[in-house]
Amino acid sequence: MAKSKNTSKKNNKKVTTKTKSVNKKIDAVATNTSKELLNIFRILFVVIVVLSLFYLLTVFIVGKDDTNELKETEIQYEEILAGSSFSMKNNEYVVVYYDFSDTELTDITSSIYSYSYTGKYRLYTVNMNSGFNKTYATDDESNKNPEKAEDLAINGPTLIRFLDGKVEEYIEGKEDIVTYLK
Repeated sequence: MAKSKNTSKKNNKKVTTKTKSVNKKIDAVATNTSKELLNIFRILFVVIVVLSLFYLLTVFIVGKDDTNELKETEIQYEEILAGSSFSMKNNEYVVVYYDFSDTELTDITSSIYSYSYTGKYRLYTVNMNSGFNKTYATDDESNKNPEKAEDLAINGPTLIRFLDGKVEEYIEGKEDIVTYLK
């Protein structure tokens, strides 16, 4: 009988030791799980902070984040086709015919720009280098009294002032056009 009491004490110690080791394993798993959750929340926090910073930087660099505020742009002068010179909406307007790509005509371009802000009449431009306008360009003498678009014969830089769809004033030459536009 003495042996059986000693054996049962040894068995109790083994069961208690096993229970303690199982409890330690459960605690270790719970601790690992809570550490993993904490790491996930930290990562999410860092990602949210970084994305917020990028958004704020973008708004700051690009400007206000307001898409409701639309401003209407006003074109001071516009390019038209030579064939539509006689049919513009305005009663009185000026049309300048010249080759936009000609570097010797930069004086006309800058005068057009200035006139578009300070000029008396609405200003239109015609690029005589465009394929659509080539039929109105001529190397011969220009027609200074055209009555309709088909009558246009433009030789070099030309300015025409229209009144009610009719030619009111006809000016040829770079210097004369620049002088008129000032």
